[in-house]
Amino acid sequence: QILENGLVGVGSTAATVEVMLFTHQSCAYCRTFKDEQLSRFVQEFVETGKVHLQLGLLNIKKYPQSTAQEKVFICAAQSGKGLQTHKALFSQQVLDGAQSAVLAKTLGLDAKLFSACLESPETQTLVAQMERTAMEMDVTLVPTFIINGEKHVGLMDYADLEGLLNNALTQ
Repeated sequence: QILENGLVGVGSTAATVEVMLFTHQSCAYCRTFKDEQLSRFVQEFVETGKVHLQLGLLNIKKYPQSTAQEKVFICAAQSGKGLQTHKALFSQQVLDGAQSAVLAKTLGLDAKLFSACLESPETQTLVAQMERTAMEMDVTLVPTFIINGEKHVGLMDYADLEGLLNNALTQ
C-alpha cells in the first residue's frame, strides 16, 4: 500500500516496530542488502507481523532515471507489487516508456492502468511526498534504515540489523 508519506508500506501496520528503508537502485550497498538480506528480513520480521516496513527510493539527482523509477515503484505498489518492483528495478537502471511497459508485463500488471498511473498527477504528488519524507528525515545517503525513529546509515551485517530489531521489539 502507498502511505501518506509517499513510502510503500509492507506488512502489518499494527506491528510494534516501524522500519523506514531508503534505497536506490544504483547503490551497490543497496543491491547487496537486496541480494543478501532483504528476503530474510521480510520473512523473519515483516511477514511475522513484528515489523512494518516503509520502503522509499531516494531521488539522487545525478541519476536521471530516479524520478521514473519512483513513479514505476509507486504505480506497481498500487497494484500490490511494490516489493517485487523494488527488487526488479535493480536489474533495469534506465526506464523509458517501453522499458516501463516491459517491466509492468513481467510483473503481471495491467498495461493500460499502469501507463495511466505513470502519467497521473496523483502519482507525481506521491513522488513529491516520498522525496519530502526523505528530506524531513534528513536522508542523504543510501541505504538508510530508520528503526522506530532512530537513523542508521549504511549497510549493516544482518546480525547487527537483527540485533537492532530485536532490541526495538523489547522496548
